[in-house]
Amino acid sequence: MPSENKSRNLSIGRAIFITLSILLTGLSLFLGFSPLVISIFAISPLLFLLGIEAWAHHSKSRTNTEDVTQYGITSDGMNASGQLRLSAPSERLPEIITAATHGIGSFMITAGDAHHARIETGMSMRSAGTIIDLTFEPVEPGTESQPMVVIKAESKPRVKTAISDFGQGKRDIALLFARIEDAHAHRTP
Repeated sequence: MPSENKSRNLSIGRAIFITLSILLTGLSLFLGFSPLVISIFAISPLLFLLGIEAWAHHSKSRTNTEDVTQYGITSDGMNASGQLRLSAPSERLPEIITAATHGIGSFMITAGDAHHARIETGMSMRSAGTIIDLTFEPVEPGTESQPMVVIKAESKPRVKTAISDFGQGKRDIALLFARIEDAHAHRTP
């Protein structure tokens, strides 16, 4: 159903831009503009449409990474939250978080210790950036040999006046959780 709506919206967008191109061409012919001006009026909306389609196709750098339902990530408008259980001591979490964010070019750790971390993501075509606050809470029952910790993540847009992030906060948390699990699996002694 969502893919049908996307293709329907894209078809409507194409029809609008093609109609706009035809109207501008007709208006410029009616007003007697030069052929150069007429061609600019005719081609501009079509080039803009092609640019939008190229942007939509290539702006998937962080978007289709992980299934957000795998981690139970929820959102309330612009804010998203989720949690991940990990069998690791909280003292090792800064090391694991650093390793997890290491391959993601737009993720930058701005604060952190054994109890919390803050990660900021860069801008993308769909988002002005995200601030992800992580808190690490020990879970009972955990043993000395197998301590458990819950990593709680809350994301919010970096720009307070942002209207929408198109679910980017949820996807960023899902990507971060997947990378944390990978980093933990590769660093387990």
